[in-house]
Amino acid sequence: MTLKDCLAMVSNLPDRVDRLILSGGEPLTERVKLCAILEAVVEKYLGETQVMLQTNGDLLTGERLDALIARGVSRIDIASIDRFHKHQGQRRS
Repeated sequence: MTLKDCLAMVSNLPDRVDRLILSGGEPLTERVKLCAILEAVVEKYLGETQVMLQTNGDLLTGERLDALIARGVSRIDIASIDRFHKHQGQRRS
């Protein structure tokens, strides 16, 4: 999807939602697009919607986590159904 299409989807969301879950593919592969979407969500809902992100965690770093929190993400779910990720089975501290 283009960024324009993504932002159009945000503008077409209902005026009020309790929570919004962003998932993929892998949303962290399109960081510029993801940041623009998060900024549009914050602008639309003024921080009154819980924003969650679902990721496989491979691209998540401390710096990226801080950036997501700064853009209104309040929950990150790390989920994967396969064993092909570089950090499979390892816990990060």
